[in-house]
Amino acid sequence: MSRTDVGEDGNEFRLHECNLERIVISLDDEYEYNVRIYRRQKLPGRFSQLWDELRVE
Repeated sequence: MSRTDVGEDGNEFRLHECNLERIVISLDDEYEYNVRIYRRQKLPGRFSQLWDELRVE
C-alpha cells in the first residue's frame, strides 16, 4: 500500500507500507532449506480464508 503525503514545507512524498509479518528460514541436517513468508492480512481476507477452510471436507 502506498500513499502521497504533503509535508509542512509543501513538498510531496510517498509513504509505502508492506504487509510482511515475518520470514522464517529453516535448515535441515542435509543442508536443505525451507523459506516461509508470513503476511498480515486484512480482516475480509482472513474471514474469507477461514470460511474456505471450514468448507473443506
